[in-house]
Amino acid sequence: MQRLLNLIVLTACILFAGCQSKKKISWNDAISKPLKQEIKIKNDRVLQSLAENKPSDLKKIFSDTLIKQTAEGFNDGVSKMHESVSTKDYTVLDEYFVENISTGFRDTVSKNDSEKRAYKVTFEVLSKESYVSILLHDTPENQLLILCIYGKYNGDWKLEVLRIGRYSIFKRTAPDIYEPAKIFFDQGDLLDAANISSLIQQTLTPAYPFFHYEKEPEIKEFLKKVLTEAGNAYNLPMSVPAIKSTPQIFNIRLLPLKEGIFPVVTYITKFNLRDSSSIKKENDALQLIIGNLFHGIEKNNKYIFFQAYHETPGIEKAGDHIEFIMKGRVK
Repeated sequence: MQRLLNLIVLTACILFAGCQSKKKISWNDAISKPLKQEIKIKNDRVLQSLAENKPSDLKKIFSDTLIKQTAEGFNDGVSKMHESVSTKDYTVLDEYFVENISTGFRDTVSKNDSEKRAYKVTFEVLSKESYVSILLHDTPENQLLILCIYGKYNGDWKLEVLRIGRYSIFKRTAPDIYEPAKIFFDQGDLLDAANISSLIQQTLTPAYPFFHYEKEPEIKEFLKKVLTEAGNAYNLPMSVPAIKSTPQIFNIRLLPLKEGIFPVVTYITKFNLRDSSSIKKENDALQLIIGNLFHGIEKNNKYIFFQAYHETPGIEKAGDHIEFIMKGRVK
C-alpha cells in the first residue's frame, strides 16, 4: 500500500511539473499591440503616482496579495521613491507576457541575446496570466530599473511586484563596469579595480530579489577577491614619508561627472589652509609620486582630483579644504 501511495504522489508530481512547463511566453514585439497598450496605461500610472508622490493612486492598482504585503511605512517608501523618480518619463527595456495553466510555483523569464547583460527575472506565479515590464527611468547621473510584474484578476491587470533600483551609472551597468575592473585587476592596478568595483556593487542587483544577471555569481566572487586584496595592499589612512611634510592620505573615493568617473584623493596637510604656496608645493610633490603609491592610478584616469584638509572632516560636515586637479595619461 505504501509503495502504491508513493507511486501516486510521484506521478502527481511529474504531472504537476509537466503542467508548469507547458507555458507560453511572448516577448517584446511578439506581444499583441492591444495588450501592450493596456499594460502601458498601467505603467504610466505607476510612474505618474511616483512622480507626483501619490501613494493612494499607486495602491489602487495593487493586487490583493501586494496590498497585504504593504507595510505601515508604505507612504514613506513612496516618498523615498519620489526623490529619485521626479518625472513620469520612462523607456521599456523588455517586457514579457507569460501564460501558464497553473499557479503556485516560481517561474522565470530570461534574456540571453547579450552574453554580457544576460539576465533572468524569477517570480511567484500568482495568476495564470503574468506580464513582466522592465522599465528604465533616467536621472541626471543614474538610470533606474523599475520592475513591474502584473497578474490578471477578473479581466483586470493588477500589480503584484514593484521594485526600483539603480541600473546604471552614466549608462554603464554592472556587467559593463565589470569588464574594465577585471582588466585593472589583471594589470595589478588594485586601487582602480577596487574603486570601480564599488560602482558594480551599487548596480549589480537593481530589482532584488527578482532580477539577476547571469554573471552575478562570477561578479560577486570577483568583488570579494578584489576588495580583500586591495584592503591588504592599501591600509588607509596612509602617511607619505617620501614628502618632507608627510601628508596623510585618509580616503580615496570616486567622483562621477558627465565626462567620466574619476578618483578623488583626500589627505591631511600640516600646513594652514591659508598657506596656499606651501600646500601647492606639497601637492605638486604628491602628484609626482601618486603613481608609486597607487599603481596605475595616473595611467588609468584622465583626471585625478585632490582635496587637502587641515583636519579630518566630520560625517555631517565636509570641512574647509583646497582642491587640485592632476591630468592623468588617459586621453
